[in-house]
Amino acid sequence: MSPKSALKKISIFYFFYFGSLGIYLPFLPIFLKAKGFSGVEIAFLISLLPIFKLISPPFWGYMSDVLFSPKKVLIATTFLSGVSFLMFYFLPGGIYTYLLLSLYALFRAPLIPLMNSLTFRFLGEKIENFTLVRVWGSVGFIVFATSVGKLLAKASIVEYFPLLMALILFANMVVSFLFPDLEPPAKGKSKEKLLRLLTNRNFIYFILVSMISRIADGPYYSFFSLHLKSLGFHETFIGVAWSVGVIAEIVIFLLAPRFLKRFSLKFILFIAYFAGVIRWSLVAAFSQPLILLFSQLFHGLTFGAFYAASVSYVEKSNPPEFRATAQSIFASFAFNLGVLLGYFYSGPVEERFGSSVLFFTAAAISLIASFLILFVKNPERVK
Repeated sequence: MSPKSALKKISIFYFFYFGSLGIYLPFLPIFLKAKGFSGVEIAFLISLLPIFKLISPPFWGYMSDVLFSPKKVLIATTFLSGVSFLMFYFLPGGIYTYLLLSLYALFRAPLIPLMNSLTFRFLGEKIENFTLVRVWGSVGFIVFATSVGKLLAKASIVEYFPLLMALILFANMVVSFLFPDLEPPAKGKSKEKLLRLLTNRNFIYFILVSMISRIADGPYYSFFSLHLKSLGFHETFIGVAWSVGVIAEIVIFLLAPRFLKRFSLKFILFIAYFAGVIRWSLVAAFSQPLILLFSQLFHGLTFGAFYAASVSYVEKSNPPEFRATAQSIFASFAFNLGVLLGYFYSGPVEERFGSSVLFFTAAAISLIASFLILFVKNPERVK
């Protein structure tokens, strides 16, 4: 299979994968509420996915690098995550909901690190084109979030939410069958390079700074909508605000190949982090709708530019044989632990001081990350 053909199939996988997130993130809380769970129970059930994204990706990444082909791992994980939602029709609620969502999180958590490593494998030296493939995930998120929202407004969410999730995950499984059955890149090879990955001080420092930067995302994902509600905005405006952020992300992904060639990764990361200082300060200080929508344009930098530069940094910093392992470690600690820590502090700060103070703390955390990233070394491509 030619790299061009493989990358087209990977784009389709991203489309459905992030399309499933376009269903899961907005509608899981409504689904759980309809099944009778309390607010505390819903909060815990929602946190299962980031918890498992913290602990399971390195395991699956190592499996893909050393024991099984990426294709086999992807087929198994997409199939089992889809089955976990079908089982909602055969098992009652209560404790079984905790079990099924835990199983879903276990099998779904490694998918993006695995896909990122597979994408770089087919891109070869043209790693700056990664975002031209990944952008289809953002398109899928918007398509499914809007279309499924209209469907569920007219139908029973308890009946259709698990079915829609299962169908889109099985669509990912079908796409996985189309991938070439590549050999695990590190199978039968010395684990010395894996040890180099795990003891690379600059890589570890980069992960820690990235994690700090993602702590600032906790208030956004947990309290941004509630903050807008408290300012008197309707759900329609809230939806538009979130969409503006994703559109800005798509624009940056399309432009990324140009600025990844022109600027150093450290410079791009500094801009991405410092954009957070501006973005969260605007959210905290202003209540005018145009300014709040303008602040959402910075999502293109705080997430889009950060993501593009970070996965490229991980790719360049580590041995090719352990791409999936490296991307999984980065995803677990930088993305998932960072956002989890953001969740943990957001609730107490918002409850005691209000959402404006909460977003000012996010701006302060972004400023700290902007300073710390200046001390990271630009990577050289590891052969």
